[in-house]
Amino acid sequence: MKEDANRTGRPRKAIGRREKRARLTLVVSADAKRRIAGSADLKGVSLNAETEALIEKALLLDVVLAGMSSSEDKFIRQGFEAAARKLGYRPHRGKYGTEWLPPGDPRGSSSEWGDSDKKEGQQ
Repeated sequence: MKEDANRTGRPRKAIGRREKRARLTLVVSADAKRRIAGSADLKGVSLNAETEALIEKALLLDVVLAGMSSSEDKFIRQGFEAAARKLGYRPHRGKYGTEWLPPGDPRGSSSEWGDSDKKEGQQ
């Protein structure tokens, strides 16, 4: 990690080459701790094990998103679009952007709907 002259706190200890695990002191909000504790209780693991698993999952997600050259928002949007299509919804380009029409909706299939978006004087 790049050393920054303006970094606060004490200097970090180096991690030895043979160490498989390293100690990390972490301060989180009370709400985050309650959520982690609830999840740990459900899984029957320690707070430490659950926190480590959550950090590993977050790091993996960062790698996946970087590999997709995508942002979180784009990833979520693509997931929505795939789910909507699977349920039979279809996209329709409207006056204010893309609208998702439910299955059986007559809009989008009639020429009247498509012509309403055209500017006056166009055919």
